[in-house]
Amino acid sequence: TRPEPERIGRTATVPRAAADHRGHGRLHDATGHRRAWLRAAQRWLAIAVIGLAGCGSQSSPAGNSTLKVPAEAVVITSRLAAFGGLSGIELSDDSKYLIALSDRAWVVRLDKRPPHRVASLMPLGGTDNAPSAFKDVESLRRAPDGGWWVAFEGVNRVAWYRPGWKGLAYPPKRQLLQGAFRGLVGNRGIETVATLPDGRGLALAEQSGDAQAIVFDPDGKVLARKHFRTEYPPVDAVALADGGLLILTRA
Repeated sequence: TRPEPERIGRTATVPRAAADHRGHGRLHDATGHRRAWLRAAQRWLAIAVIGLAGCGSQSSPAGNSTLKVPAEAVVITSRLAAFGGLSGIELSDDSKYLIALSDRAWVVRLDKRPPHRVASLMPLGGTDNAPSAFKDVESLRRAPDGGWWVAFEGVNRVAWYRPGWKGLAYPPKRQLLQGAFRGLVGNRGIETVATLPDGRGLALAEQSGDAQAIVFDPDGKVLARKHFRTEYPPVDAVALADGGLLILTRA
């Protein structure tokens, strides 16, 4: 029987016996709770519009516009010491669940409606025995072919995973942009990936000031390198149908 998580107001708790964790007994419960904040629900959402048409090898946007709007946060607590904090979130194929990734390579499936009951939890495929530098997950986005793009910081790369919730349980089929962000180490590497309307991908580095972005095709070929000015480092991004981009920044 799958244990029910605690629910208090607008919070949810990962069950003590993590469902679908495939018997990884080395992940013992910790004393007390670890709180995992949904980065997609920061206090302020900064919206920046970046022009992406006519990409050259080096280019700057025509201009940035910023709008701050209030956003509510959802808190998830866990007794799993190795759970970490949530870094990326997407809708499931059937639109009934939220699929989220933690920055320690756990995949969480949540009910879409508040209080967002934790339906299941499993390790991200291909990361079980990897060093921590190889499993610093920062972003989750659906790829044009229905699979998943997962962005990793530390050892910077974008991994392609099979479609569906269960596709994230298997090792990735392809590793993209390896070496594309050379020289960016620590918390200055790939922070988010967005899927553009024409099928290209956009990877953003966690930088302020003169920030870097790479436009790439589904095979991982670098099509353009872009620079844009930002006061705060990007932490997530979603492409708009009109060619704009919504960027969540850390204030």
